[in-house]
Parts: sequence; C-alpha cells; structure tokens
Amino acid sequence: MPLSPKQKEVLVTLGELVLRAFDRISDHARGKLSGGVRPDGSSLLPEEARRNLSRILYEDRQALQTLQHEPSIARVEVTWLDTNAEEVLYVCRTSSAGICPDGLEGRLVSYRAALGRLAAIPAGKEVEIAIPRGERPALVRVRAELHPSHVAAGWDSIDNSFELIDWRVAIESIRRLLDYERQAPAAPIVSDFLAQMFAEDQAQQLYLSQRRRKIIDRMQLRDRPTLDQYQDLIFRLPLDKQLFLLGPPGTGKTTTLIKRLGQKRTEEALTMEEADKLTLLGIKDDFLAPSGWVMFSPTELLKLYVQEAFNRESIPAPRQNLRTWDAERISVGRDALRLLKGATGGRFVLADAEDTLIDCRSPSLARLHDEVASEVDSGVVARCSRAREWMRDSNDGTVQGVLAKIEARFGSGPVTLKMLHDLGRDAQVFSSDLDLLSGQIDEQQRAFANRMLMPDPVRGLSELAGALLRDSAPDFSAEEEEQDEEEESESFGDEIPASSDGTRGEAAAGKVLLRAVRWLAVDALQGHRRPAAGDVGSALRWLGDRAPSGEELVELGQRIQLLRRLRILSGAPRSLIFGVPSIYSRFRRRCAAEGRWFRNILPRYNKISPAEADVLILVMLRNARRALDELGSKSWLKPIEDRYLMQVLVDEATDFSAVQLACMLELAHPKLRAWFACGDFRQRITRHGILASDELRWIAAKANVSQIEIRQIETDYRQSPRLRALAEALDSGRLPDSLPVDGDPPPLLAEYLAGEELAAWLAERILEIERSVGSLPSIGIFVDGEDRIDPLVASIRPRLTERSLRIVGCRDGRDVGNVQEVRVFDIQHVKGLEFEAVFFVGVDSLAERLPDLFDRYIYVGVTRAAAFLGITCQARLPETLESVRPLLSEQTWAA
Repeated sequence: MPLSPKQKEVLVTLGELVLRAFDRISDHARGKLSGGVRPDGSSLLPEEARRNLSRILYEDRQALQTLQHEPSIARVEVTWLDTNAEEVLYVCRTSSAGICPDGLEGRLVSYRAALGRLAAIPAGKEVEIAIPRGERPALVRVRAELHPSHVAAGWDSIDNSFELIDWRVAIESIRRLLDYERQAPAAPIVSDFLAQMFAEDQAQQLYLSQRRRKIIDRMQLRDRPTLDQYQDLIFRLPLDKQLFLLGPPGTGKTTTLIKRLGQKRTEEALTMEEADKLTLLGIKDDFLAPSGWVMFSPTELLKLYVQEAFNRESIPAPRQNLRTWDAERISVGRDALRLLKGATGGRFVLADAEDTLIDCRSPSLARLHDEVASEVDSGVVARCSRAREWMRDSNDGTVQGVLAKIEARFGSGPVTLKMLHDLGRDAQVFSSDLDLLSGQIDEQQRAFANRMLMPDPVRGLSELAGALLRDSAPDFSAEEEEQDEEEESESFGDEIPASSDGTRGEAAAGKVLLRAVRWLAVDALQGHRRPAAGDVGSALRWLGDRAPSGEELVELGQRIQLLRRLRILSGAPRSLIFGVPSIYSRFRRRCAAEGRWFRNILPRYNKISPAEADVLILVMLRNARRALDELGSKSWLKPIEDRYLMQVLVDEATDFSAVQLACMLELAHPKLRAWFACGDFRQRITRHGILASDELRWIAAKANVSQIEIRQIETDYRQSPRLRALAEALDSGRLPDSLPVDGDPPPLLAEYLAGEELAAWLAERILEIERSVGSLPSIGIFVDGEDRIDPLVASIRPRLTERSLRIVGCRDGRDVGNVQEVRVFDIQHVKGLEFEAVFFVGVDSLAERLPDLFDRYIYVGVTRAAAFLGITCQARLPETLESVRPLLSEQTWAA
C-alpha cells in the first residue's frame, strides 16, 4: 500500500534526526580520540591495577574508533510504562564509551547493555527490561535498524528498516529519501509522462515493503548488527550457562555466538549479578582479559571465515583464541596432561591415520569413555587396596607403625575413591615417614651408584649416556608396561629428556642409573631377577658384573617398597589423572585380545588414534576437576588449571563427538562453566559427530552440570525461497506443494559434464551471474577431493581471464582467497561458509565415495548458496537425488 503524505513526513523527520545524530556521535568520538585519555598518577598504581587501567583505556579507544565510523545501528523511541515518560535511544554496536554528545536528542547506549535489548523488540510490543533497580516495563513505539555509511555528501544510512506501531517500511537510503522528498514537486506535470514515470520508479526504489536481500560480495559471515527478539534473549542469558543453540542453515547461530561473547566481555553490559559473581570468585580480571576465551571450530577455513565478524564486533581474535580441536588435542595432550609424547615425557604417539577402534561413532566413543573411566577408578582403588594389604602382611615394625597411623585417621574399611581423596588431602599424617624414607633411600642409592661409577665417575656417566642414546627405542614393550606400572608412583612413566644437542647428558644418565639401582634393590628383596626394558634395561646391560648385591641392597629394597606403597596411597588422586595412560595401555591390550573395542590386529603399544586420545583426555580432565574440588589447587594440577578458559564457544558443534564436546566443557573454568555451542544435526558431515540431542544429557552428566540448555531458532535470512524449498525437500524427502514464484534464479542441473565441457559450462554460468548482479559476487565451487582443485582451476582460468576475472584454488582449507575471485574448495571444507553462488561439481562421484554421508554433504552444499546454485554430474544424477529433480532446471539462467 502506498505511503500517505503524513507517513512520508514522519520518515523525513526521522531521517533528518538519524543523520544529525550520526554527526553528533561521530564528531564527539573523534574529539575524545584526538584529546587522548591518560589519567595522571597511573605510574604510581600497583602493577595489576596498571594492567587493568591499560585494558580499560585500550577498550575505550577501540569503542571510540568504532563510534567514529559507525555511530549507531538502531534508533528506538520508547515509552516507559511505569512513568509514561518517553525517551529516544540511539543504540551503538559495542560500547558507548560513556559519551554524551552535545545536541543529541536522545541517549547513546550499547546494544550489549540491558537497554540495548530494545533495539530487538518490534514496534508496538511491550517488554520488561532488566535495569539495576529491577525490571522496568516499556513500550517500543518506533524502531529503526540502521547501517551508517559516510559518503562524499556526508552521513547516510543504507538498507534501513523503519517500524512504527501500525506500519513499517524499508528505506534503501536515508540521504536519497531526503533528497527525493525535498525536491519532489507538489503536483507532477501530467503532460510530462517520462518525468512522472521516473518519479514513480524512484519512489518504488526508496519505499520498499521489505528490505532487499543483500548480495554476498565477499567471503565472510554476514553482518547483522542487531538480532531478532528471540536470538537477542539467547545471547543475553547469564554467563554461567551451558547452552546449545540449534537451527537450520542461515539462521544466525554463529552470529548469536559471537554477539554473546562480545556482550559478556563488555564490563558495562554485565548485569550486577554477573559482575558480583565474577568479583566474588576472584576471576573478573581474567574473565575480561583478551586471552580468557576460545572458540573451537571444526576446520582452519572456518576460523579464517569468521575472523572479520569478530573484528566488526571489536573483539580481538588472534590465532590463540580461534582454535581447532585437532590442534587443541595435541596441545592439551602433550603439554598439560603429558599423555602424548613430547620433549620431556609422555607415553603415546598420535597417529592420525591409525584407525584402531572398531566403531568411531559418537555414542560408541561415549560408551568407551565410560568403560575406561570405570577401569581407571577401579584400577587405582585396587592398586591402593593391594598397597594397604602389603603393609598389613609385612612383619616390619616401621611398616606397621605407618599403617596404624593411616587406619587411625582414615579407618580400616574397604578402600574407596572418597577415602583416597581424603588421604591425598591429609597426607601430612604420614608425611614425616615419607620424608624420612625418601632421605634414607636417596642416600643409599647414591652410595651404590657412586661405587659403581668408580674409579672414573665422569667417564662412566659419559659411557652410560652414550649407551642410552644407542639403545633408545620409540615403542613400549610389554616388559616396559610392567616396569612402568612398578615405577608409576614415582615418575608416572616420564622419559629421561635429551639435551639440547639431541644427546642424553650426564645428569640424565645419572637419574637413569639411580632408577636401575632401585630396580636391583627390589629384585634383591624378592629374590629373583626381572627382565628390564627401556632406559633401565640399557643401564643394567651397561653395568654388567658391576651391578651390586647383598643384604644392604635387600634393606634398600624394603624401604623402596614401603615408600612406593605410601606414595601409591598419598598419590592416588594424581594417579587418577596421570596414571590413566598406563591403565589404558593395559586395558587396550586386554580388550584387543578379547576382540572388544579394537580390531583384531593388536595395536602398537605407543600409537593411539585421535578418537582414543579424546577419550583419555576427557577421563584425565574430568578426574582433574574432581581432584580440584576435593583437594583444592595443587602444584601438580597447575598445568591443567592453566588451560582453563573463562568462556568456551563451539561453532558447528555437530561435527564434534560427544566426547570432544565434553572435553571442551571440561576446559571451561570450573568456577563458572561458561560454555556455548551452536550447530545443526542436519548439517553433520563427520562420521564421529554428535547424532542427537540425547547425547547432550550424557555430556552434562559427565561434566556434573544440571543440564545443557537447548535453544532452537528457525528464522532463515540467507537463502532465496527457491533454494530454501530445495533444501527443505532434501531434508524432508517431500516436494513442496507449489514452487515459489519470486523471480529468483532456479537451481541448475547439468549431467554428463567433465573436462573442457565442464569448464566451459561453469565459465558461462559465472559470466551470467556477473551480468545478472552487475558485479562479481562471492562464488564458491566445490569439488570432491583436493586433487581435483588445480586441474579444474587450470581449465576454467583461460575462459575467465578473457573477461578479467580471476579464479583461485583454496587448498587444504587454509585460504579464503580474496574479493573479486572465484574460489575452488574441496567439499570437506564446505561447512559454515556462505556465497551468493555455489557450484557443486561431480556429485555422482561423491555419492559413490561417501554413500553414508552423501545426503548430508548435498544438504550442506545446497544451503551454502544464497541465490545461485549449480549442480553437475560426470554421468547421471545419483538415484538418491532423483526425488528433487523437479526442482532443478536443465536450462541456463540466461534462458
């Protein structure tokens, strides 16, 4: 319905106010920036206070720079129903930096703050807004969504939406609106038909019933300065929530995730309850620090893709904040848990290509975790029970004295996990006995070692170091497993590190020699020689006839055995974490022999697959959290505590297994557990990805949180109706009752295309898109395999070069290419991206190679395109897609 003169007058007034406000806000921010902000006396503040002040000043400067270039993203007129007072709010994207521009007819507020929520409420709706004094009722009377743009003539705002209580309209350009209405004649000259026609056409361009879909001209997450009222509520939920946001493609899940991060990292946007909680827990500064959060992404390409979205929200997002789980697995497993071999220890080597598990699907991995976790708990309890029984069976008076102390404090009943945590927390009951025994053992074993190195200790250690280097072997044998179990309470299987030049130094060799003495002392006590492997075996072979014997050695063995039992008991909480690799190694050998969990071929002792590593990392992180709850902070827990993150975000979460997601939740700081994931089960394209929301209950139970709250969003803002209908048909298996008639291009199908014919067809379609849009939008071509990228690029390039267009291959998912380039990717990197046009090349070969995941890849591929979609086959359309053939056109877009 055409707008009335009164409505146009309202829009002109609003437009003038908006552009004037842009001027005021931008000029004020520019003035504050040029004046600088550095309070006197800051050099006298304590170091921590100086760091906080520096962070605040940096964030204020960033906010002012944002306001200078983007003064406001929304204008809201609100009536406060408790007082009937009216107020105008200009809403900015990030922080208002506390500025109050002169001459502004309203107040400037941050979208992240509580009042910013009004920018997401439709005109005519009432809402309760949380303010420090409580809830305040408000009626939104006018709402305008704005996109500031500075042009030669001054400020403008493009692609705008104006909502009033009874009507709404989209305005493509406020400046063009003002120019048109100011110059429009009161009564058009009827005889000037062309002038009248041009005026009507311009009015149609200015006043739209709805905002035009924005053309995707670059490869980045689409900008949405404000969210709808439902997503807005989600990103404002309390910071200590565990949330899983579900929704189909193009509904703004990742945008909501990023806005939540920005809101929670803005101090002025935190609620009083949130700020008080962070202060009470003593983690506020860490929470607001740039390094306090991480977003996990399935691929490197997605990390690059969302980078610009973080920049728009003024969130510094260096590489350490955007991570893949593949990289995090190695970092946590090697540096914090010492599960994976590194320069200073570790047991296992991660073998990406080694598929030792029979079933790698998410539910199976969850069951494997539960069995391994139970094995660890029962294994440590059993080991501690054996240690106590050994003490009970001993006739040694010292042993009985220590046992009496333990049982007087902790009881003589069956050993339980709670008892072990109590014993670990109150180990001072027998700490003096531990110190005495340790001193006696050190003195005795050094005496033996010095005697064996005579007459030339320096030469002896040098020879031993050389022998260790020659005998160094990468794999564990079964004997090493037994040896490691024996010494687990002392070293947890750590290897002796090499020196900086790659050799093992004399000090390291001396430590190995002491271990060999301990091995011999226990042999002497037990009255038989055990085979020794690894470093200890090498040292014993080097000693030969110089190895000591006698009663003195038996006495040392008795002390060592007692010390080991005491360490087993006092170190049980630590064994529940760092003893996991040894326990798992024995569990894996037993299960492989029984034909459970593992393939018939016995896995190599020190090689584990990524899925196995995930299971062990979860067991170790979960037990570390339990130990932290029971014992408080300990020095041996610090490497794990240092890995905790104040906020953990997960994008495309359905591509991760439940075990992986649980690991990410365990990395969320135990005092807060701030964890937010988003995804879509229909877009899962990994075999190990989580299958259904039921698995979230398992994750919550393992993480000891009450529940992972699921929120669902449905509104799609990405695709044309034609492509949305195709995606829905692929998902449901049913054709729509009627095809959309909207003037958008139909999805194309081309069969029996390969080689030069395929290149010619693709080049012609790309040129058609450019002519249709008026410029080259963002175009992605997906092929089945990295090896097909370069040949396709080479065959298309000459055809596009004639029109001054570039085509590039983006290999290994590590390159997003540049604007004004057609980009070619392997289909495995399709997830999460969006383009104006997508070509899916050779879908029939993909159907043959991945029959179990093919339908998901097709669904995801189709949903990457906003307006143009082309599907090609080397032969015929796969049988599984025949049902949607009626939705595909075999013509061209120019036809």
